[in-house]
Amino acid sequence: MLRERLLSAAVGIPAVIAILFLDGIPALQNIPLLLLAAGVAAMGAEEVGVLLHRRGYAPPKWLGASLGPLPPLVLYFHGARPAYSDAILVVLTLTIVFLVLMAFLTLIADVVKRSWMALRDFALVVAGATYVGGALGLLLLLRYLRYDTSPPWGMWPVLLVFLCTWAMDAAAFLTGSRWGRHRLCPSVSPAKSVEGAVSGLLASIVISGVFLTLATHPRHPLLAAAAIGLALGVAGEAGDLLESRFKRWVGAKDSGDVIPGHGGVLDRFDSLLLAAPVLYLILRLYRG
Repeated sequence: MLRERLLSAAVGIPAVIAILFLDGIPALQNIPLLLLAAGVAAMGAEEVGVLLHRRGYAPPKWLGASLGPLPPLVLYFHGARPAYSDAILVVLTLTIVFLVLMAFLTLIADVVKRSWMALRDFALVVAGATYVGGALGLLLLLRYLRYDTSPPWGMWPVLLVFLCTWAMDAAAFLTGSRWGRHRLCPSVSPAKSVEGAVSGLLASIVISGVFLTLATHPRHPLLAAAAIGLALGVAGEAGDLLESRFKRWVGAKDSGDVIPGHGGVLDRFDSLLLAAPVLYLILRLYRG
């Protein structure tokens, strides 16, 4: 598993960083980050629907894939600066209309077939897609927090949340696997340890402290940078536990098998789903 994790990281981390730097090029109008957020949201929301099937619910399995991208697309319209081109406006409008129409027609067909149970299952998928897609859509709002930086460094808030969650996950896994003795929350995730959780928090604090005091403009005081790292670490571990609780509820070990060594998209991005909203809130309040 460690070898598979390392191989996945060797491919995935450079790919994400490359997308973020491309997104920093003004001419691309934040399309790279939009595609990343919408694509991951589609896969993650689809996994929610598949996991619900294991619990006995029966929403159409592709329904989540149509609902997950909607929050990032809507938030792109809401916050994009500078204004997107007319061609982008037309394409995204048609995409949103198509996804909403397909979801609506699927709901009608399912209601005709299964009556009120279809409404219940549809509501569950909507809730999951809103959580996954909404959290990933907040990466776009983080990107729109404009700072006096030259391209492509305007994307540093998004890069920060990725770096902190990656460092937290890696430190927690390695420390917990080697030295973990005390279970953190055995009823939710038996494999997670207190030692791993503490090392994950420390890793997030260190990464945030170094990044915000040395690599960003404006610079942040060391204490503030460490506090942001702590908040991101706590939020990331809470997101991890929340996804573990959902998997235990449906009786699954992983949310999928698309990422070798990690499982599904939700398994890889669960920490980010709470860390991104927390960082957005902190930076909005911090800037006044």
